Amino acid sequence: MDESLRQYEQIDNYLKGKLEGEALEAFEKRLQKDRDFAGEVEIHRKVIDGIYAAQEEEVRELIMEADDEVENPELVQKTFWGLYSYAAVITLLLGIGIYFIFFYQSKPQRLYEEYFQPYPNQITEGTRGSVSAILTALPEPQKDTIIRAMHAYENIDFYTTVALLETVDLNIKSYPELLFYLSVGQLGAGKVKHAISNFRQLKKMPDQYFSKEIDWYLALAYLRSDQPEKAKPHLQSIIQNRLPQMQEAKSILHELGE
Repeated sequence: MDESLRQYEQIDNYLKGKLEGEALEAFEKRLQKDRDFAGEVEIHRKVIDGIYAAQEEEVRELIMEADDEVENPELVQKTFWGLYSYAAVITLLLGIGIYFIFFYQSKPQRLYEEYFQPYPNQITEGTRGSVSAILTALPEPQKDTIIRAMHAYENIDFYTTVALLETVDLNIKSYPELLFYLSVGQLGAGKVKHAISNFRQLKKMPDQYFSKEIDWYLALAYLRSDQPEKAKPHLQSIIQNRLPQMQEAKSILHELGE
């Protein structure tokens, strides 16, 4: 396999949460040490986000933003066969409706894209119970970080959300609601393995505020990571317990051939 294509595939697998073990560790070390490589990963991330949005104008804006942010301007020219030519190809594919084929997106991943919606912000906008009371119990520096994180969350900027919430040093058992939003943010940002690990931790805490949402987001996480067999038990649990996402769960299972 050509080296550039191998690297493209590795970046794609990382953003989809498919890298693990030594491969994941080596990739993340390179991200920290190689600024050009980190820039290339960020460009890939932005382009993928643009495709998922399926809006021609948004794709153009994301590419311009990526061009402005990458420190090495030559990187933009060489990334993915030249990003500007690449953008033209994306626009064409959007126009004829087959762009997902270009990225070999599986049915479970398409279902994730169709059904994923971030849970409404109850931390800074909510008015009920322990969730809305979280901020009042925190010292100012942590409170400010969480407010900024949730502002990014509301603007679908999951990368900023995750980066900020990961800096907040809290006892998760005391604040499972924040772990929930961190996990949703990780799922939206493509850090799927981290999201799954955190959602599974939350599932062991049945009395926490968002307990009825965990099976739904776990199912979506498994769909995004192309593991439909692991998603099915969570979808079936939603139906059996008549949770709010029951109709969506039935539709997904039908699409998966159940």
